[in-house]
Amino acid sequence: MIVNSQNLDLAYRGFKTVYTDACTKAPVTWDKIAMTVPSAVREETYGWLGQFPQMREWPGGGRVLKDIEA
Repeated sequence: MIVNSQNLDLAYRGFKTVYTDACTKAPVTWDKIAMTVPSAVREETYGWLGQFPQMREWPGGGRVLKDIEA
């Protein structure tokens, strides 16, 4: 196969299709440890989330893990 942009695009599409199909067919397990909580507002605030020692406030308002390694 000649490596050019057209062939790379086709290979990427093929990989994406295989990956997406596998993800949609995989059994879900999140419902065994979590639940869905609907919201009627645009944004939620979880004040208790900052109590975890592994987390810190991010300047943009989000939360990030401390000392995360690659």
